[in-house]
Amino acid sequence: MNQADGSVDMESAVRRRVASLDEQVQETLRIVSVLGLEFELRVVAAATGRDELDLLDDLELAVAARLLDDVGADRFRFTHALVRSSLRGELSSSRQARMHRRIALAIADLFGEDPRHLPELAFHTSEAAAIDSNLRPVAIDRLRRAARESFEQFSFEEAAELSRRARGLADPHDAALIAQLAIEQGVAESRGGQNMTAARTFGLAVDEARGTDDAALRVEAALRYEDASWRPGLPGATALELLREATTVLDEAGERGEVVEDGPNLRARLAVATLRALAMSGHRDEVGDAFEHARRLAAELGSPDVEAAVLSVYLGQVMFYEGVDGLESMLERLAELEPLIDDGDVALHAIHDRILYATLTGRFEQRRQLVHTMADLQERSHSRFWEFIRANQEAMEAFYRGDLDASEELAEHCLELADQLPEEDGGGTYGLRMFLIRREQDRLSTMAPLVRHVLSTAADDAIWAPGLALLLVETGDRSEAADVLAAVRHNHFELPLDAMWSTVMVLLIEAMVQLGDVEACKDLRSRFERQTGTNVTTGSGLLCFGRAERYLGMLSLVIGDLDAAEQLLSVALEADAAGGSVLWCNESRLWMSRVLRARGRDSEANAILDVVAREAGSAGLARLERLAIADRSD
Repeated sequence: MNQADGSVDMESAVRRRVASLDEQVQETLRIVSVLGLEFELRVVAAATGRDELDLLDDLELAVAARLLDDVGADRFRFTHALVRSSLRGELSSSRQARMHRRIALAIADLFGEDPRHLPELAFHTSEAAAIDSNLRPVAIDRLRRAARESFEQFSFEEAAELSRRARGLADPHDAALIAQLAIEQGVAESRGGQNMTAARTFGLAVDEARGTDDAALRVEAALRYEDASWRPGLPGATALELLREATTVLDEAGERGEVVEDGPNLRARLAVATLRALAMSGHRDEVGDAFEHARRLAAELGSPDVEAAVLSVYLGQVMFYEGVDGLESMLERLAELEPLIDDGDVALHAIHDRILYATLTGRFEQRRQLVHTMADLQERSHSRFWEFIRANQEAMEAFYRGDLDASEELAEHCLELADQLPEEDGGGTYGLRMFLIRREQDRLSTMAPLVRHVLSTAADDAIWAPGLALLLVETGDRSEAADVLAAVRHNHFELPLDAMWSTVMVLLIEAMVQLGDVEACKDLRSRFERQTGTNVTTGSGLLCFGRAERYLGMLSLVIGDLDAAEQLLSVALEADAAGGSVLWCNESRLWMSRVLRARGRDSEANAILDVVAREAGSAGLARLERLAIADRSD
């Protein structure tokens, strides 16, 4: 112990305990330190050639010295990682490598091909290969087999690490092997939710594969890069470039008369990936032809998986942003294909698109059944990515219903899941959810410092300017709210048609309606009319704002088109009630009461407001309750 500050020097304490033991016991401890933090008696005996009873004498003395714990069944564990690292540090790297070789031989003799011992066998073999290059092929083979076993047991991080070790042992001139190992590593990283990391690993695979004449390998590397890169939302430009290069490789192989293994399937997958990359890189003028091409290849191949992937990409990345008219037949086909799909990821995509369609079209009972199906399939797949998507669907449902407590709890859960996905930023979605939750709790003013900070650090973030404007207008600062929106108003609300378009439009509509800006409301109504007949949904199902007709009705009220306002709000009220949304149903009622009051029908307006105040109060929707009471008193 340090007498000055009372701290304990653990390393010195460990050294003193070790030094108090006989030299033979110390040597035994050094040897077992190479085995790992926990080890088995018979492995030590086989690796050292010593009798088990003789070894037990040494190990029991170490237990008495509090350097080891006897954990039962002939297994021992170092009491602290520092004990092991201190002992191992006394061995030269050459001696450690030779001990790893002995241990690998012992494990192989004792357990053979037992998959439960493959990871430790592979590890010790790979460490031994540091001094014996002849062991490298054996080490690589064992690492790959261990990685496959770990992957099948859903230990994706371990599988990725084992593949990375194998890649590190490969001959630097063997580009084909390095590329294949990088693909195996990237697949494990992606399944473990590390899609940004996986994209980089697949990028390495692409680079290595270029040094080979293996067309299938080059195409596979490009396909894997695209599949990993779209999930965290990377722009599709790089993926598109790689996919076009891969298509050329496949074409040239065909021109040379080469038979590429699984060529038709690779070409169909290339068509699907290219369709998605075109959509995600802004080449929307090309997606129609790309869709028809991909669909034709899927039909020729006769693969339910590829056909479902084509439909899912086209619906999820293209058509849901254009509208839902005419999509029913595609969704019906997806439902027909669902029981025929072998690939769990493709099946989850298909279900996800059906969930989004059900949300957009207001089929909430069907949506809830599909979310339950998604949950079952996700749990079987152990995919962290789809666990994150599933949680977001559940959070969306809670907010739509108006259950603010559950919504906040699920928002926190989604943020925690995002934190478990390396380089996945869940803060933006969490911030938006909390902004809307606090608004309905009538606590929006508490968000002002955060929104201002976000806007100052992300000035190009389209969502936070209208969010701040809405906050300002609802807290009484109408002049600053108008200033915040001046630029987007001057541009007649020309916004990118992306995943956040409808959400930004909702916030703009809310702000401009409260500002009473008639000309702005006319512009917004003409742009938002495309949403008629659908529920307003953020991205792939992060939030649902209820029926679009409510917002069109609000705009019509400000413009002075009372007939349209009443008709639109009637549609919204019926749809929001049918969907089971206490929040949006009463929001529609509130605005209907304002239309009725504008038409001089005060008693009808007051009756509606009484319902809003009662239902909002029971549900904890403080903002709606306050507004209903205030409007009623008028």
